[in-house]
Amino acid sequence: MTTRFEKLANGLRVATVEIPYVESCALGVWVETGSMNEPEPLNGISHVLEHMAFKGTTSRSAAM
Repeated sequence: MTTRFEKLANGLRVATVEIPYVESCALGVWVETGSMNEPEPLNGISHVLEHMAFKGTTSRSAAM
């Protein structure tokens, strides 16, 4: 397998790997930000957003 890296005109970086015998795809998103980039009045907001995205909500479960 060979990984191909591209940088789009808008600055978005994309890494792709083709696996010919697989009939599906997977997507991952990495964001270069977090608690170290938060202004003091918003301390902890990255952690709250993480829980909202990955722990689920009352109407949307994070369970598989």
